[in-house]
Amino acid sequence: MDLGGPAIAFNYATITGTKTPATGDKTEDKDTGMAVSFSMPMGSDSVVGSFTSVTQKTETGSTTNTDASASGMEVGYNTSLGPVGLSFGYGTQTFKATTGSFSNAATDDKSDGASTQDLEVKMSYSW
Repeated sequence: MDLGGPAIAFNYATITGTKTPATGDKTEDKDTGMAVSFSMPMGSDSVVGSFTSVTQKTETGSTTNTDASASGMEVGYNTSLGPVGLSFGYGTQTFKATTGSFSNAATDDKSDGASTQDLEVKMSYSW
């Protein structure tokens, strides 16, 4: 949607996968996510922002292995000074896990009540 300046976007996705091994119980994974983002140009500068939300549910047989969700927001500002581009951004995420944990991957496991914050500063140069 172009409003003659600001741009707004909405994304939604849902994924369902089923695995039925030769022995053992069937496993069903369901992930659902959405994102709303905007960009507001101001001359050669711009302000950007987004909100995201994801839910995960995994069931093996009659047992719920994972029932978790995450939500986050990001805001940023982009500018250029001659050939130098500067970007500043801040983001935060919160996680909720009724059963299991968000992701359930050892390298990216998030327990109930976990949160993350990040600050990004990027500089680029073009000639």
